[in-house]
Amino acid sequence: RLLRDWKVERELWLTKHPLPWEPRVWGEYNERFPLRVESWLDRGMGKCLLKQPGVRRIVCDALHHFDGERYEIAGFVVMPNHVHIAFQVVEGGLIEGIMHSWKSYTAKEINKLTGSRGELWQRGYWDRLIRSQVHFDRCIRYMRENPAVGSIRASEYTLYTRTDFEN
Repeated sequence: RLLRDWKVERELWLTKHPLPWEPRVWGEYNERFPLRVESWLDRGMGKCLLKQPGVRRIVCDALHHFDGERYEIAGFVVMPNHVHIAFQVVEGGLIEGIMHSWKSYTAKEINKLTGSRGELWQRGYWDRLIRSQVHFDRCIRYMRENPAVGSIRASEYTLYTRTDFEN
């Protein structure tokens, strides 16, 4: 119900605010819509399949599988309902292919484990280009602190960070 109401509100807002937007309108949009959903996710709202240790293990193992070959992982946190990962693509690799591989494999394995069927992950993903050491440090700090923001218990998430990562 919460997400349905959010979608209705967003559609109504978009009809009243046609593109292109000025910076003030962009700020209002981000505050009212993406940031609100992020807040819900951080608090562990919604279906929290990743809270289950066996399900989280599938995701963690998949992320580590090609680490050092197709990509270099700096860190990740598997939250009850979403995942944050900081990684660097190895030369010649594509983020789209890596994301598809992770999502496809983990969805099949998780569905097998849980006896479920159908889609597991949202279709898209949010990516960020890291532009500086300060930005990188802020992203890693965000991942480390993300469970505390939502008061997520230690048994409900998995955090991994590499201290020797060079970006």
